[in-house]
Amino acid sequence: GPGSSILDCLSSHMPFWDKEIELAFATHPDADHITGFKYVLESYTIKSFNISEKESSTRIFAQIKNLIKEKNVPFKFLYAGDSYTLPDGVRIDTFWPTQEFVKIGSDNTNRYSLVQIMSFGKFKALFNGDADVDILDNIFSSGISLDVYKLPHHGSKTGIDSTIFNLIHPAVSIISSGKNNRYGHPHPLVVSELKKHNLKYLRTDELGDIEVVTDGEKFSIT
Repeated sequence: GPGSSILDCLSSHMPFWDKEIELAFATHPDADHITGFKYVLESYTIKSFNISEKESSTRIFAQIKNLIKEKNVPFKFLYAGDSYTLPDGVRIDTFWPTQEFVKIGSDNTNRYSLVQIMSFGKFKALFNGDADVDILDNIFSSGISLDVYKLPHHGSKTGIDSTIFNLIHPAVSIISSGKNNRYGHPHPLVVSELKKHNLKYLRTDELGDIEVVTDGEKFSIT
């Protein structure tokens, strides 16, 4: 987000003495998705910083790039097919963007958003930044069942169409949007589609932080 609130979130979920983050993912270079990393980079040691390959001319993007360079943070562009497997068995697979798309390019930074699935045992969660719905329709054209689906673009109608929930079958959908945000997220169309498909959904603008806990078999939400 466009502020330092990420530090409060990290401090509430990590021991005060733990100042090391093994993996960090920036979905794409828009300010509302990367500004918090400025404060994280200043306050924590990041062992691996990952982002999609898209430059931005914004001041905050330049600041983050400079901090990464100054602190010698390991840095990587991610593409479809890249993955990480952690010692505890957590796996993070990247499905978008493809290297072919990056070569072709687009003026719309949202279309570079990382689309990733985090899995642990039988548990699967899909994260997709601000990706447009045609990208998701293409990636998951064969269908996929999920435990948690973080809806694209804060519940914007660009991330949902009339068929997406015929392909993506989540147990719980989560909409990350600020309370009384100026964009009116989530869009009424998105909420309508969730209700039409009888899908359970939770909203950060109503609940604040949403925490998902899993042992690889079952999961709970607080």
